[in-house]
Amino acid sequence: MHKFKLIKITLFLLIFSYENNLFAQRIADPLNPEKFQTQREFGFLAGIGANIQLGSFKANCDCPHFDTGSGFGYTLGALYEQDINPVFQWGFAGLYKSLYIRSSYQINKLRYFQSTKTNDYDSALIAFTQIGETNVSMLSVMPYLKMDLSNWLFVRLGFEAGYLLNANIKHTEELLQNRVTLIGSGLPVTVEYNNGRGNSVVVQDSALTMVNSFQMYVTPQIGFNIPLAENVNLSPLVDFSFPLNKISENINGFKIWSWRVLCELRIALQMRQESEKYIPDK
Repeated sequence: MHKFKLIKITLFLLIFSYENNLFAQRIADPLNPEKFQTQREFGFLAGIGANIQLGSFKANCDCPHFDTGSGFGYTLGALYEQDINPVFQWGFAGLYKSLYIRSSYQINKLRYFQSTKTNDYDSALIAFTQIGETNVSMLSVMPYLKMDLSNWLFVRLGFEAGYLLNANIKHTEELLQNRVTLIGSGLPVTVEYNNGRGNSVVVQDSALTMVNSFQMYVTPQIGFNIPLAENVNLSPLVDFSFPLNKISENINGFKIWSWRVLCELRIALQMRQESEKYIPDK
């Protein structure tokens, strides 16, 4: 008889404990707030856009500086992010960026040369195009803070710290005219570069001087989510990278800012989920 009572008491305590546990886990109140499951995602991104020159750079010649340049660029990378709460997330991205710039101007130069027919020396005022190209590539890490404005729209703000893998300058000179009038004799002549190189010649192709290898950028982004599956999102976004320091000190502050149209694919390792509320029947 005592054993039967003991079994009833034990069963009662177990049922009471189970019901209390359900109630504590599933009902949100000030003392027992509803639990939140953190969402964790990893992904990949790629995009193209434009690079815009700020300041100017100089080639190794007695000629004006190159400024107001621009060029095509691309970005590749991978990222990881996770929830702070249902609205804010933190994350970081590893990026490879191409920051090509092309700048040019026209100039008239007095050039001296020797006639192939008479062997006489004379001069002429010749129009040239000077082309300066910088090939810059960078590997960077970007921690960021993300805010969901809605279920489909988000903004991010990142701080990018990068290292320049390459910073090269190429200076090309092109003839704008093949027929000129000699200043001394007044004769019209045909001009070209030595050794039959046609209308252009590479004056310089070497590393950019006085380079700051460590680069910093502030990078705001805005994008939206296209669900592909329950745990997969495709996110087109627009990215702007504003430089905080110079790429080269060889003239008055050569920098490159850029914008990109990116496509980002994210896969959730763990989904965001709040435990459902449970209200026992009366």
